[in-house]
Amino acid sequence: MGRSVHHIPGRVRFKISDLRDSTTLAGALRKGLESMPGVKWIEIRPASSSLIVHYEPRLTDVKALVAFIEGEEARAHGEAVNMLVDLINADNTVAKSVRHVGLVFGKTAFRVALEQVVMGGFRAAMART
Repeated sequence: MGRSVHHIPGRVRFKISDLRDSTTLAGALRKGLESMPGVKWIEIRPASSSLIVHYEPRLTDVKALVAFIEGEEARAHGEAVNMLVDLINADNTVAKSVRHVGLVFGKTAFRVALEQVVMGGFRAAMART
């Protein structure tokens, strides 16, 4: 979760490790924070995992900013977990399909091989007579 690392009235800097890898989270934070009353502008620095919020102290406070940021982080983590679950489910579906194709192919290959052995034996028996 994000944590405030430096605060003076009107400016607060947060360290949010996920900012380095998630442009989605950065965009959601920017959009949401800019819509909050009293927020003047946002600086996002993915390389240092920093989010700097410049705000009007009479219109908002650090607690409201922290609550919003933590809510967005939780939502982003929830979406990531859902995507991972979807990938696992898709992977399981593919694995089941591959197993099914393998079984069908295996049965077919076995049947063809068996027919060739039987027919080969039949031809050999016919050739001896």
